[in-house]
Amino acid sequence: IWLLGDPATDVGALAASELAWRRGRFGGVPSLDLAPGARLVSLLPGLAKAGVVTGLHDLSVGGMAVGLARLAIASGVGAEVRLAGGATAALFGERGGRVLAAVPAESAAALTAAAAESQVKASRLGLAGGMELSLRVGEDRFSVGLAELSAAWEQPL
Repeated sequence: IWLLGDPATDVGALAASELAWRRGRFGGVPSLDLAPGARLVSLLPGLAKAGVVTGLHDLSVGGMAVGLARLAIASGVGAEVRLAGGATAALFGERGGRVLAAVPAESAAALTAAAAESQVKASRLGLAGGMELSLRVGEDRFSVGLAELSAAWEQPL
């Protein structure tokens, strides 16, 4: 599992996020550096066409935590992921210009080469596999089984 784009683990990544809105915090202005975002968007079709990635998910509504959960639910495959930064921003920040990528191990070199050529940050977050989604941020760890995750996703708010 890879992150393409800026990690956005600073508190500013929470500005106007779903989490902020649900907590009644409506202040802040989301930021986006357009040039790196445009380079990322230009890179994605080539990665998909070449079969370098097997799955992609944006990090808009809900941020990294929701993106990882949706990838796991859609694929029926869990993952073990380690994130840097403050837990709340790392998990729920929604800064644009970021994408999660599922990449077969044999395609990792192709991904990093294409990202470097396009001047897009590429960070390996963890491995896909198993029947649970396990997230570690610093010393904090959270795990949930795919069946439980799928059931929760299907529940109305």
